[in-house]
Amino acid sequence: MVKWDNTTIMNTMMLEPPVVDKAWAWVLKSLLQGSVLSTLLVERLEALPRAFLLGTAGSEDFPFSYALGLKEADVDSLAVRAFTNTAMCGGGSLIVESDFARKGDQCLAPDVAFVDDRVIRWTGLDGGGVEPVHLLRTGAAGYPLNAFVSALPVSELPLTPGTDLTRQEVEILAESVCAVIVAVFDAESFLFLTTATVGEGLSGAIVT
Repeated sequence: MVKWDNTTIMNTMMLEPPVVDKAWAWVLKSLLQGSVLSTLLVERLEALPRAFLLGTAGSEDFPFSYALGLKEADVDSLAVRAFTNTAMCGGGSLIVESDFARKGDQCLAPDVAFVDDRVIRWTGLDGGGVEPVHLLRTGAAGYPLNAFVSALPVSELPLTPGTDLTRQEVEILAESVCAVIVAVFDAESFLFLTTATVGEGLSGAIVT
């Protein structure tokens, strides 16, 4: 495990080839373990050409499966800024697919929906980045984490608490996605694949 000292600057790093290829492969592996919604996004990855990694300088050189000892507070602070910038560039809501919870579990909150037996949670981006980051951390057990930024605001999402999504509703969600987010570094941090437009917003979140 690599430990980073307190002087290391956290960055949103725009990845370049061949690291982008590694990012795509990691995202693909994560999506293929998800629901029908996740697998539909596999077919749309070419529409998400920009890759961003929340980490420290040089962390892109390590396998995404490694735990690097990144501090959650540092990552979350950067993720808040990333979501804030994403909202300014067309992101409307965040949808998180649980890797652990299943339909019928007794402990489920009432404000969830279902894709087959998978549990879906969501929140808007219009209130800032704090709630989306909280949902990233609590909406799934860790890895694989499949989360999606939709261009639709919460009011327009085809999601109703306690209901099952139809195939048509799942396809509407998939078509609205402008970023895919998965866990990296043993769920310490996050990797974003985005459209070019949303990528411009994340570029603005880079710490120098």
